[in-house]
Amino acid sequence: AGLAAVDAFYVDGVIMDTTQHAVEILSARKALDGSQESLTTSYGPAQLFTLPPGDYIARVTQDAATVDAPFTVKSGERVEIKAVLNAGVLAITAPGANSIEVLDAKADLSGNRKTHSFNYDAEKTLIAPAGDYLVVVMRGETRAEATATVKPGERTEITVP
Repeated sequence: AGLAAVDAFYVDGVIMDTTQHAVEILSARKALDGSQESLTTSYGPAQLFTLPPGDYIARVTQDAATVDAPFTVKSGERVEIKAVLNAGVLAITAPGANSIEVLDAKADLSGNRKTHSFNYDAEKTLIAPAGDYLVVVMRGETRAEATATVKPGERTEITVP
């Protein structure tokens, strides 16, 4: 067996020190339907996995951000896996809100937007990939919208009036 040491980073050099991110180890081999076997999952920084020799993928996920980092384990060796999410933090405040929804800013060809987060609260903080987002806030029947741009390795704070 060999040892795989996985660390997650917002961007190169900025480690995710939260214990909330998931580190899932998948077989690199795909089934006929394209799926991959999930072997184990753990949470937080500096995760160590003892694995038989072979090819794997470390999938790191927190909130809206996910990255797959392929790696190979060799018998009797340690491999360091650096999973870079290219993500930042989006902190939303919406006084009096019943709900906050975070969607892609740009609609697809059918006019739909992917939802990244939905919660029933007046505040939300999430890890999100770099990019543009539409924040929809509901206060009863009243809808308010704002846009936000998340930059890699940075915190973006917005207030939706």
